[in-house]
Amino acid sequence: MHRIRLIYGAALFLLFATLPFLHSWYVGHDDTESLLSSENRPAPLDESIQKDVRLVFFGSPACAASTADRTAEVVGELKRTLNSELNDDEYTVSALGVSIESDVDKGYTFLSSFKVFDELITGNGWLNSGAVEYFWRQELTEPAVPQVLVLYREVQREGRFINVSEDSLLFKSLGIDELRRRLDSGQPFVGQ
Repeated sequence: MHRIRLIYGAALFLLFATLPFLHSWYVGHDDTESLLSSENRPAPLDESIQKDVRLVFFGSPACAASTADRTAEVVGELKRTLNSELNDDEYTVSALGVSIESDVDKGYTFLSSFKVFDELITGNGWLNSGAVEYFWRQELTEPAVPQVLVLYREVQREGRFINVSEDSLLFKSLGIDELRRRLDSGQPFVGQ
């Protein structure tokens, strides 16, 4: 009974604490603007189309080929190559590491050791958001580790909105040997 009174009291407190805000919002009073000062509002984005190239690496800390030192070296070399190949304002280059690992900490430690990724996805094994997006939804490649994708997409910014095109597959390497050969050939990854 005491717990119910405590919860009821907390709910009443929250209701009365938010009534002034809700009233000003309902009647259209502009006091809510003070809550969203210019420093707290997101800045409008420039209206432009950005060409976005994305390196996506799939690996697992339980896979010997994924954890081999040369894998991290080759993936790092690919990111450096993409950055030098696309070193103008027309392109952005980012690297996503996806660990096919159920344990978030193990996956994070594994991907962090590469020191090249701008974004990490780990946890939930073959059903994490990276695996679902690239293996199961878009079906850009078959589920296997290690592998690397190089993707292209256009990002259009209109005011506060961002539209992102579908990913286009520019390059796929199942295993690291094919990526090593491509890097050694000097062929560009993105047609210019």
